[in-house]
Amino acid sequence: MLTLCFCSGCAGSPELVIDMASHPPTDEPWTSLTLFDGWREGPRMSFERDLSEWNPTLAAHRLDPDALQILTEALGGLDEPAMRAALLLGHSRALSAAQALLARLEARVEGPERDSDSADVVAAATLAAWPAGTRFGARLVELSTGEKPHPDLEVRVECASSALARGHTEVVPFLLRVLRASTPAQREDPPDWTPKPTMAWSKSRAATALSWHLGVSVNFRADSSYEDQLSEIARLVALLAEPVDR
Repeated sequence: MLTLCFCSGCAGSPELVIDMASHPPTDEPWTSLTLFDGWREGPRMSFERDLSEWNPTLAAHRLDPDALQILTEALGGLDEPAMRAALLLGHSRALSAAQALLARLEARVEGPERDSDSADVVAAATLAAWPAGTRFGARLVELSTGEKPHPDLEVRVECASSALARGHTEVVPFLLRVLRASTPAQREDPPDWTPKPTMAWSKSRAATALSWHLGVSVNFRADSSYEDQLSEIARLVALLAEPVDR
């Protein structure tokens, strides 16, 4: 899974990064985690294997101070080591790691290449179900719909998706706006971001977040006809308007 995420960046399947974040921490005793050899430049398959064995249950841990500093510094890049650092910080389930990931997102960095945002997307995804506490959700809302949202649309969508997973429904209008982009419906709900030639990933992630929030299957297809897209958007809007009995 992680190898595919490395190869495709934000052009890949939207589930690749969110699955890693969907496990809540357990009540196991906290222990200190140190970095394994080759985490930065080792083969991708080796990194995937070592990461899966590093904290296999995604239990809450303390992160060794030296490891935290090294990973935080690596997270500042726009390259593969930055994404590996984001994955390690997320897998550690340390509160200090969550704070480092959120600080990176709040730096609002926009890279020059299409896959420059991979680490930030992973960072946002890991915060969907961890750590506990509403303040993290509120900060994700600010990154997606606040007065100064994240300038990278894919990261902004992932922040909104994680905020919604944490119960912040105020991001729903933005996610619907993403779905309407590049369709006739955007005339009534115009984008508030710089137009992008590629919207498939963002739209797929927005649809997935809304569908998971509603507890329904993900039927939206970003490459389908306008008619099909608008039909699925209408279905989601209707479900969102229903009383919350689910």
